[in-house]
Amino acid sequence: MRAALAAFSLLLAAAACPGAEESELWAAYQAKNFFLLKGHLPAPSSNQSARVEFLRAATAASFGEHETAIALLRGILSKAHDPDLDVLTRGLLMHEERARYRYKPALEAIEPLLRESRPKDPGQLVDLRNSARFLTALAGVGPQQVLGNAHPLVVQRGPDGRFAVLLGGHAARLGFDTGASFSFLAESTARQAGLEILRSDVSVSSPTGADVQVALAVGEIAIGSLRIRNVVFLVMPDARLTMPDGFFMPGLLGFPVISALGAISYERDGSMQIGVRHVAREPNLALDGNRVVALVEFRKQKLLCQLDTGADNTVFYERFYQLFPDLFADPSRGHPLKLGGAAGVQEIPAYPLESIDFKLADEPIHLTGTQVFEKSIVAAQDNYLACNIGLDALKSFKSYSIDLKALRLELHG
Repeated sequence: MRAALAAFSLLLAAAACPGAEESELWAAYQAKNFFLLKGHLPAPSSNQSARVEFLRAATAASFGEHETAIALLRGILSKAHDPDLDVLTRGLLMHEERARYRYKPALEAIEPLLRESRPKDPGQLVDLRNSARFLTALAGVGPQQVLGNAHPLVVQRGPDGRFAVLLGGHAARLGFDTGASFSFLAESTARQAGLEILRSDVSVSSPTGADVQVALAVGEIAIGSLRIRNVVFLVMPDARLTMPDGFFMPGLLGFPVISALGAISYERDGSMQIGVRHVAREPNLALDGNRVVALVEFRKQKLLCQLDTGADNTVFYERFYQLFPDLFADPSRGHPLKLGGAAGVQEIPAYPLESIDFKLADEPIHLTGTQVFEKSIVAAQDNYLACNIGLDALKSFKSYSIDLKALRLELHG
């Protein structure tokens, strides 16, 4: 699903100019820097503007406090405010209800915008209608539920990161991918599991920038003693998930499943513990919709990067290329890099770094041969990320744990 909500934030830039402090808060929001926004929001008060209340709701959403965000957003909608804020509020409310697996209320949140053809921007309206098709297909589906033993579950992963599951009662091998906004399956995988495929006109964006038409399916996943009911899958033709080198991806479990399972610890021997308990600490991850965002420190600057366990290698984006031009002084080192995805293969100019050192979750990372994109591969409103953190940055540690409920990344040893 395209990041429609990100585009909506641009509407407020043209609205009435807020006060200086409020203006700074909006700048942090539009830059997607929820870590900064969280630290600068004023204390709640009865006379705060609807705009500040929206920023409070957006911050709650970004740190997984979905019910708090929903209550604040419904409070905003109960009062009179400007139409542009209404678009933003309804868009975020749609996402937050969807984050709680409540698809019908999510649809109801944006229906007034569709009836009135708001927003006026054609691209934003296309995104809203796409979300509505997705939610309409799922309106009768119950919330996702995790059932099973409360004790940590130990699972063994293969060299490819996949592990044994039961999908609709049928054996399959899938893996976790924090970079996938939704779980997905190849059509043959869904059919082998006996899942009903719901045809739809839903489109999703791919890493190559093109949109891909998908169907939907709903099924149950069993991982050892754990069962996850009403898992929503995007279903793609097998050809879309077959790479030019012949590699075939049968499917992956994305953000909605991973976030429901709590802390997951990954060991160097390939084992994985689901449901491990840690001492409660402040989040060092945030959410941009279903995108997991981490802070990376480079040259004493804090950069926003996506945490993507579905990527083998870390890559730095065009934003990083623009921020640190001294690293790219030799133009002869640039080369075309092929990016493969469900929408095909795209070539992008890139620059290889011999090595790079940075900090992630307060731990030093050293990588070699890392690629830096010289051109953006995302829409302008999403061009705030400096990098995509892959498994190469995590595997050097004895173990690491990711908790998308508590929004915490821990690196050990």
